[in-house]
Amino acid sequence: MVSQPKQNDERVAILVGLKRINDLDLIETSQVYRETGFKDDDRDRVRRIADIIGLLYDDFDYMQSPEFCRTTQGKSAAFVAMKKKLFTPVKQKEARFRFSRGLERMPDTIADLRVLLPQDKHSLLDELAALIRGLS
Repeated sequence: MVSQPKQNDERVAILVGLKRINDLDLIETSQVYRETGFKDDDRDRVRRIADIIGLLYDDFDYMQSPEFCRTTQGKSAAFVAMKKKLFTPVKQKEARFRFSRGLERMPDTIADLRVLLPQDKHSLLDELAALIRGLS
């Protein structure tokens, strides 16, 4: 049996989708805001969620992720250079898609996202998860 996504997941997925197509600012329009199912009481919270999603999405660089860094840790400079060169635009696109899919399912995927973001971004993930959990 497949479990149904929570209401919050659907709304967060909409925000991530808007960011993916560079239209996250549309959430400020009353019609889009209402159609996404957000409550008026959550307007400030939704703005902050959108800001964090935008920041994380724009700054995402898989080659700075703990997951990628583990594969190059202790390796020679030549190996690291080769590994980066092999990270083609197609692989970059796949990594960004994987990251955005994780954002869509927040806060359930916070552990998965921690391996894709450098340590200095983890506090934003924690804030995002708390904000999402607090949605009406």
